[in-house]
Amino acid sequence: MMGEAPSIQADRIDSTLTAIEFALRGRRAGLFMLDAGAARLIEDDNEIDLDAPCLVWLPVGALARLGMSAGTRGVSLRLTETIIGRAMSTGVLSGHIRQTIGARLVVLDTAAKKSIPRLRGLFDEIEAELSDNAPGSDTAVQMLVSLILIHTWRSAAPKIEKPVLLPSRIVQDFLGLVELQLTQHWTVGQYAQALNVTRDRLNAVVRRAIGRTPHAHIQARLMDETKTLLLQSDLQVAEVAYRLGFSDAAYFNRFFQRHEDVSPGKYRRVHRPTGAEEDVRASYAAWP
Repeated sequence: MMGEAPSIQADRIDSTLTAIEFALRGRRAGLFMLDAGAARLIEDDNEIDLDAPCLVWLPVGALARLGMSAGTRGVSLRLTETIIGRAMSTGVLSGHIRQTIGARLVVLDTAAKKSIPRLRGLFDEIEAELSDNAPGSDTAVQMLVSLILIHTWRSAAPKIEKPVLLPSRIVQDFLGLVELQLTQHWTVGQYAQALNVTRDRLNAVVRRAIGRTPHAHIQARLMDETKTLLLQSDLQVAEVAYRLGFSDAAYFNRFFQRHEDVSPGKYRRVHRPTGAEEDVRASYAAWP
């Protein structure tokens, strides 16, 4: 069985003898900090020549190539949308950072010289945590990524103004956050705070866009995930509950019955295809 791809990749760049190239295909964001040498950023038909020191941020979804000439040195971080979401600051700052990292960012010259040393220090800490894999490393890396995002935002020399968020952006960000925080059981108020809007505004724009309230959407997504695990996994009902962030299996049963009028166990027995459990056990028995 293949292992899950790491949510963060930290690499040192040292093209002493030959040119190298990084290709981003949209699945991860990329942060590149170059101390020496030169690079060329290629996006579609657009090309930008870069001289170190420079800082390049490419958001999730960007399709780009970053070619490094021989003699280029620096570091790179490639981050999944999941780790970015978990590391994102909450409150007022969140909206500012999201706006900055949602687009390509190139920082050159004096601004890069100021930003890179602190970012490099954070990179070194992340690299050490990933290497040591000590207790609490996941939490430490998440906090370090949060600082990375703050310093990347600062490097853009932002003007602090109250962001005016379009309803479509609020809905899009809410739906994305729900996928990231579903098992954390955030309240609607917590989502509103993270998105820097009032609870009433979040309720209004989400209901208008998708036809149900934020709370109803969260509950529906939890039920979707619950049914998927009940019908497609061999987990016990209590294990399904814990997988979805319920600390009390009895409460999980009441939650499910409130929405489906049957217990999770009975739902599985009624809706699971005949022989599914035997098929699952057989597949495990076939493992080497």
